[in-house]
Amino acid sequence: MARATREAGNAPAIAFVAEAERCPVCDEALKVYKSRSRQVITLAAGSFRAVETLKQCGEDATHPIMGSNALARQVLPRQRYGYDLIVHVGCARYLH
Repeated sequence: MARATREAGNAPAIAFVAEAERCPVCDEALKVYKSRSRQVITLAAGSFRAVETLKQCGEDATHPIMGSNALARQVLPRQRYGYDLIVHVGCARYLH
């Protein structure tokens, strides 16, 4: 789920929380592991700060850490530019 806030003078911050509620391995409840943020630029939303909340199995720390699918659909991991912007630039480069 994404939630937007605006800090004074900065791009809006949009919160992305991992959608999963249960561990995919053992079906135990997930707990918040950590939050991380990065600057993201897309054609659709412009420039914003994405704050992603990661979740981890509450019983076994070796199980996978779950991130936000909503953020993953917009931008590659550890990258700044959204898929829509990458496609736009690629098309402009080869079609114009």
